[in-house]
Amino acid sequence: MRQFAARVDRNQEEIITALQRTGWAVERIRQPTDLLIAKAGRMLLCEVKDGPKAKLRPSQQRIIARGFPVIVIRSLDDVERLNQVR
Repeated sequence: MRQFAARVDRNQEEIITALQRTGWAVERIRQPTDLLIAKAGRMLLCEVKDGPKAKLRPSQQRIIARGFPVIVIRSLDDVERLNQVR
């Protein structure tokens, strides 16, 4: 089996820190998304992307199409918007 080094988006650490500071539990899972996050009974798969042009992989598009709760976070503004959703 071929192994590839997983590329980590440059903004991932600051996004993890922002999520944790606002009460989210964060677990790095890498597949099918970068993170699993939970807060107040909500659990979401979270894909971190660096910049507006970064695209989801086909496998990620498939799990979204199947109805799994996946959010894409590209910036600290996205973390702030996530925290405003009840």
